[in-house]
Amino acid sequence: MLFHLYSPHANGYVMLPVTGGTFAVTFSPGPRTVMDMCGVNGLSINRGMNFGPNGTFVASGQGTLKNKNTVTIRTPDGSFVRPDGADVTLRSGDPWGSRFVIRKMSGSGGDVIRHGDTVALGAFQAYDTRRKPNAQQYRWLQADPNDFNPSTKEVILGGKSLDPGGASQRFTFLEGNLVQGAAVLKVSDATPGEARPSGALDLRLSHEGLPNGSTVHVRFTGVAGQSARFGTSGSAVTAPFGPIFPITVPAGSNAVSVPLSVVSPTMADPVERFLTVGGGFSNREAGNNLGGVTVVDAGMSAWAGQEYPGASPRPIGVDGVRLQDYLRITFGSVTLGPVTDGLFINASGPPPRLVVSSGSKRLAPFNGRYFIAVSVTSFPAGAHANQITAAPLVDPILEVAADGSFSRTVTFNPIPSPATRDFYAVHVFITASGQPHPMRPALVRRFGLTVLP
Repeated sequence: MLFHLYSPHANGYVMLPVTGGTFAVTFSPGPRTVMDMCGVNGLSINRGMNFGPNGTFVASGQGTLKNKNTVTIRTPDGSFVRPDGADVTLRSGDPWGSRFVIRKMSGSGGDVIRHGDTVALGAFQAYDTRRKPNAQQYRWLQADPNDFNPSTKEVILGGKSLDPGGASQRFTFLEGNLVQGAAVLKVSDATPGEARPSGALDLRLSHEGLPNGSTVHVRFTGVAGQSARFGTSGSAVTAPFGPIFPITVPAGSNAVSVPLSVVSPTMADPVERFLTVGGGFSNREAGNNLGGVTVVDAGMSAWAGQEYPGASPRPIGVDGVRLQDYLRITFGSVTLGPVTDGLFINASGPPPRLVVSSGSKRLAPFNGRYFIAVSVTSFPAGAHANQITAAPLVDPILEVAADGSFSRTVTFNPIPSPATRDFYAVHVFITASGQPHPMRPALVRRFGLTVLP
């Protein structure tokens, strides 16, 4: 069970030494503030959900942590926190001489120790025959760096006593973070050129957050385009070997939202986006995949690869949704939905009829005319859809009803190809001429059509 020990008295987290040096208190949690709560045998007390290396759910963990349990505390390199007189040191190997009793001082009801409870940790001392077995003394872990003397050890074991002393020997038990999230980028027909599908990466912690805040590491594992923007600073992102972006989760908060947008190519031009990104068709035909990120709590990252819940980066897909507020498009019996028309549409057999109709938002009446252009062309890739016939739009004027609705049909016939599938680029363009101008310069939609033989 990975956890932090926070000292309200010192306003900081117990921090492991780099090697065999002294323990310290740090204001900001990080890789050296996350420890593993283990049993007497040195094995992790494993409760809660477990996730495999790809972020999939594996099993529910077993074990509980209760008041007055005897525990050991392990570091990422396999060493154990060891009492040594008044000092706290690290020792590798046998956990037997590194035992503590954990005492629940306040918090949730019952004996089980949970996130946010107040605990004290007492180091076992040699058995004193002059005392009864239930009256043995301990040295209690203590964080007391308030004298501002650099030579003073910030974390020690206090004098021998039956019970913990004042505030400096009481800590808040904080379980490690499991980071979850979602990213949905939206784009509207009314956006000129649909230049930037935009939205946010929403991150959520598994509990209410840490007292002094925390940090989440974000790495882009895929960007379906040449560039994207992340955060208020507009940082350009690359994948899969781009930088790690540290995101601050405010103190006491369990969620944060960070702006995210795809810059180029856009959802308006999925054919160009496909050609730019490259790769096989199989993993991009769903249409809504704009890329992916992995996220992990910065403190938990020190345990990566050791199969602890929350220690390995969790994958999050970046999904694109088209609002379709002005345009609805249908190929035969296939209607383009808000997600599926992001890149390529699958159609079984040649769909000869393409229908463009109005969406939930209607075109406004004005003193002028609307014009429409629809083209179906061969996909610009070798050995695919090299032949096609399409009926041209003889009349480009778009008839719009009094309520702003419209519908226009285009008939085309793909010529069968020996290829396993054929690809077409479809372009829809609606504009207006006249004064006053009721709309943006144009409504544009461009996407790919896959026809299976």
